[in-house]
Amino acid sequence: MQESFYKTLGQKLKASRKMKGITLAELAEAVHRSPASLSKYENGEVNIAIDALVEICTALNVDISELLPATYVDLKNADILKYEKHLIDRLYIYWYNGEEKRVKNAMIENSHPSMKSKIYFVTDAENSEYQSDFIYHGTVSYSDTSITFYYTNEAPPFDKVFIRMPLLFQKGRRQKGIMSCISLYYQGITLKILVSREPLTVTDEIRNELLMTPEEIKELKRTNMLIIK
Repeated sequence: MQESFYKTLGQKLKASRKMKGITLAELAEAVHRSPASLSKYENGEVNIAIDALVEICTALNVDISELLPATYVDLKNADILKYEKHLIDRLYIYWYNGEEKRVKNAMIENSHPSMKSKIYFVTDAENSEYQSDFIYHGTVSYSDTSITFYYTNEAPPFDKVFIRMPLLFQKGRRQKGIMSCISLYYQGITLKILVSREPLTVTDEIRNELLMTPEEIKELKRTNMLIIK
C-alpha cells in the first residue's frame, strides 16, 4: 500500500475527530492507545492496522467505508453504466463571499459504487485538503446535462446544501454552477460557484469570474431567476 494512502487516511481521521469535537487525549482513552500513537496515525507516520482503524471509527461513530477507497462497482447500476465516462471522484469548488471580500472553497469526494458523497467546506489547501470547518454527507447523481449533489450537515447547524453543475467533459476545463445553503444568519442563499477537477490558484481572474456579471443581474431582474451562464 502506498504511503500516500495512509497519509490521506490519517487526514480523514483527524478531520472527523475534530468535527466531533474530540481531543486526541479523549480518543486515546476511548480506544486504549496513547495520544502519541494516534497522532502518528493522523499524520501518516505509522501505518494503521485494520483492528485499530475499526476501534477508532467505532469511537468516533464514523462509517469506516467513508474513509477507504471503493473496492467494487455495481455493474447493474444503470446510472454508473450510462455516465461512466463522466464519473468524478474528486472536485474542487470556489465561490466569492462579498461580506468577507474573499474567495472561499470546498472539496468534494464521491464514492460511485454507492453514489455517496462528502464535502469538506472551507478547506485549508496549504496544509491539508481535509482540514475543514464543516463536513457534510450526502449523495451524487448524474443526468444527461448535469451533476447534482444533496448534502446534510450532521453537526450543528444541521443545514442542507444543494449543488448543481454541468457535466465536466474536459479535465482542464472549469465550469460554473450554483450552490444553495444557509448564511451565517440562517438565511436561505444561492451562490455562484466555479467547479474544477483540480485545485485552482485564486487569482484576480478567478475572483472576477465568480462575481455576478451585469448580464446575470439583468436576467435576474427580467426573469426573477438566478441564471448562471
